[in-house]
Amino acid sequence: MKNRFLLLFLFLPCLLSSQALRIMHYNLLDYGNTNFCNASNNNTLSKNQYIRTIAAYVQPDVFTVNEIACNASVVDGLITAALNVSGVTHYARPPVTCFSSDKLANVMFYNSERVGYHSYDVVQTSVRDINIYKLYYKSPNLSITHDTAFFYVIVGHLKAGSDPDNATQRAIETYTLMSRLNYFYSPGNYLFMGDFNLYTNEEQAYQNLIHWTNIAIRFYDPVNKPGSWSGDGSFAGIHTQSTHSSGNGCASGGGMDDRFDFILASADIMQGNKHYRYIPGTYKALGQDGLHFNRSINSSPYNSSVPPDVLDAIYNNSDHLPLIIDIRYEENVGIREETGSSGFRAWIIHPVEEEVCMKLDGVVAKRVHIQLLSVDGRIIFENIKELSNPGQLNIPTGHLRKGLYFIRIDVPEMGSRVLKFIRQ
Repeated sequence: MKNRFLLLFLFLPCLLSSQALRIMHYNLLDYGNTNFCNASNNNTLSKNQYIRTIAAYVQPDVFTVNEIACNASVVDGLITAALNVSGVTHYARPPVTCFSSDKLANVMFYNSERVGYHSYDVVQTSVRDINIYKLYYKSPNLSITHDTAFFYVIVGHLKAGSDPDNATQRAIETYTLMSRLNYFYSPGNYLFMGDFNLYTNEEQAYQNLIHWTNIAIRFYDPVNKPGSWSGDGSFAGIHTQSTHSSGNGCASGGGMDDRFDFILASADIMQGNKHYRYIPGTYKALGQDGLHFNRSINSSPYNSSVPPDVLDAIYNNSDHLPLIIDIRYEENVGIREETGSSGFRAWIIHPVEEEVCMKLDGVVAKRVHIQLLSVDGRIIFENIKELSNPGQLNIPTGHLRKGLYFIRIDVPEMGSRVLKFIRQ
């Protein structure tokens, strides 16, 4: 007998409310022509267009970068030319720092409509700054809960090079960071991201992060694939460098054969202990299809992991791939039936045996966040879905037991809807 569903219009006193935040990290490769690159092989005007294409596709709420000139005017030029374009006005930045000996900076940009900036800290090393940014999600329910939950984004660019002295320097850098966190910070929601220039999980720099003696502040690798990453085809799906098979005087050659770029998360984010939780399966290297080991990302076979214009932008802009991770902000708030005030309507078209189909009216965004929740707020199913068929969504329900369920649909900058149904 087919499963039957009944829409139920009632109210519950409390439900888990959540919003997804998209985080992106990217080594921009000497943005601003400050090092060994030049206007011929690394033109800033061209890079602005490439970054614009990538950012428009990803729509990051937090966007961190390595290798940008330690110059506020250069950084603001990137915001103006690549981020706050085509009607977008919400990207902002904290102060630019370069206290260490290197002239290349780490910078964070954030969507000021969804993310609040609180403060920053700098860990000085003999190579480059490691920057710590304290942020919070701008929950529409802050007036109800009166509880601001913070998360920290840490950005580093560790010493490059494969010889033992370089590895030792990387270990000193991560030890310095972990010591700062250990003595001056409390356990909480931390993401550490950047170009770490690591060759194997056995490097002391990596071990300092994931096996720090104070378990409460250790980091965890969402990919969870230890090994000697460099030059090993079995790790082809997680390599992040190089996008080019041959160098051009700026971008490195050799093809995709190194995992230099990382986003690591604290236990509280991995487990969702303090309002922010990693969404499993969302960690990815943009443009990585696992089929281009020791090749450029735009060579044969055809790379269909991203649209062609995005792949071209990734190839031309840098020899590194951007990294993406999604985290979910959760809070317990009173639930209300939401109407058309937030910009779109949603309703169930027709239930079938294995899935529920929903119709969205007025949604122009390409990416929506879907959750299927039990009556006690437990998340049963979750997905960040690209709308290939505009205005329509579906989720699997054939595995559900009888009872009351909720479907929450979040659309960036348009609000959310909660639909209710009973499986009989």
